[in-house]
Amino acid sequence: MKFSVPGREGKIQCGDGQTAEFVGATSITFEGLTTCRVKTSGKEAKQGVVQVERASSVTCTETGTALSCR
Repeated sequence: MKFSVPGREGKIQCGDGQTAEFVGATSITFEGLTTCRVKTSGKEAKQGVVQVERASSVTCTETGTALSCR
C-alpha cells in the first residue's frame, strides 16, 4: 500500500500497530482490513483517516482544515 501526501511531511499510525514517518510518500504492507490515521506535520498540521484492505495507492490532499485520503 502506497500512501502519499505530495509535498508534505507526516506520520501514519495504523490499527495493526504499524507507524511510519514520511516525506511525500511511503509504503506499508497489510495483512487485512486496517484503519490508518495520516497526519501532516508543521504549523498547519492536518489529519485524515482511511481504511485499507488490499494493495493499492492512497493519496491524501489538504481540503480546508482537514486531510482527505482516498
